[in-house]
Amino acid sequence: MTVSSPIKIIALLGVLAAVGLFMYMEVLPHGGSSSAAPAPAIKPLHPVKAHIHTLTPVAPAKTVKVTAVKTPHKTVVHVKAAPTVKPKVVVAAPAAAAAAAAAPAANGLPARINEALREYPVVVVSLYSPESSVDATSLGEAAAGAKAAKVGFLAINVLDQAQAAPFTAAFGVLQDPTLLIYARPGTLTFKADGFVDRQVVNQAALSAKRTT
Repeated sequence: MTVSSPIKIIALLGVLAAVGLFMYMEVLPHGGSSSAAPAPAIKPLHPVKAHIHTLTPVAPAKTVKVTAVKTPHKTVVHVKAAPTVKPKVVVAAPAAAAAAAAAPAANGLPARINEALREYPVVVVSLYSPESSVDATSLGEAAAGAKAAKVGFLAINVLDQAQAAPFTAAFGVLQDPTLLIYARPGTLTFKADGFVDRQVVNQAALSAKRTT
């Protein structure tokens, strides 16, 4: 039998309607209730507790009343220590001490020459002025000559009152440069006014050593 086209279309529509009805029935929830099922609760993986900080009220500062306390007057007794009695020290006047130091010894020589003669048999004495270049050279030559002869040596600054006073008292006016050589017990063996080199000083000192 031959089925016409309109019948085929009607049959196809019927099949589609039956399929749609079947699917609609499957989607509807069982039990005839039309209300939607409640959504399941979602639990957090890491629950976080909220920390609530409670502020404690601060009490207002109290006013402190200060009362002045009167203390009884105290009597302080100051005890004075007995004064310490110090022995009196008699100090010679500077002028008297300088005069005593400047006074020549019994042999007429200043004390410094006699002290040097007690240590050395011969002493070379150089009178010089630090303000003169010639005197400075003469002083160096005198010291070198005395060292070579292995005798004592004294350098006297004529501008220094403490050094020159004993020599002024013994010899009067001092000239610079001046070279003096003394041998024990206090004999003047050589005197030269002006510059003297080290060879002359050495020879004069050695000659004085031979007389002692």
